[in-house]
Amino acid sequence: GLLTARLGIKAMELCRPLPWIDNDKPRLGDFRRQLIGQLKETLQKSKSSPEK
Repeated sequence: GLLTARLGIKAMELCRPLPWIDNDKPRLGDFRRQLIGQLKETLQKSKSSPEK
């Protein structure tokens, strides 16, 4: 989840040959929002599908 995203962002930063453009730099908040959105979608699907 978020720990992996933090590690990935740091790895990209360290391995990147050029500095980030200010508006193009990935942020943890972007990943967090996407992760929460996917979680909500998954939970809604599991609630709406009938269990056997």
